[in-house]
Amino acid sequence: MTHQMVKTYREAVEDLTLKRTLFEVIQHQIPEKKLTVSHYEIIPTAHQLCIQNHQTKQKYCYRKAGLHAH
Repeated sequence: MTHQMVKTYREAVEDLTLKRTLFEVIQHQIPEKKLTVSHYEIIPTAHQLCIQNHQTKQKYCYRKAGLHAH
């Protein structure tokens, strides 16, 4: 049980890190082509913006509709 809780916690932390990194990037400029930041790769498509951690292979995507750089 404890092992599963630790695993879930680590996955949640990584998920938040992915989202925070993506947010920090799009605050300045929404990339139009693939961008690598540290061990993250930001991949824009026509309808969404995705970020992937190369170390954990975890991926998070966000729809571009209504997305604006600040």
